[in-house]
Amino acid sequence: RIQLYPKGDMDQYLDAKKLEKLSEIPFNTSVSLSGEVGIPIVESYPNSAEALAFTKAAETLHKKLN
Repeated sequence: RIQLYPKGDMDQYLDAKKLEKLSEIPFNTSVSLSGEVGIPIVESYPNSAEALAFTKAAETLHKKLN
């Protein structure tokens, strides 16, 4: 697992701004590679941790908007 940002910084920021985290997307080169060829990760690897995290974020956002 690769930590792109210092652990805890984002959570502290969200708490300070009273914002909710929609999801955490795991870093994996398959996300960028599938995007480069025009096939979203949720199509190319639908059962991957990354695809499931994007799906969760979309579902959470959908619920909040409706």
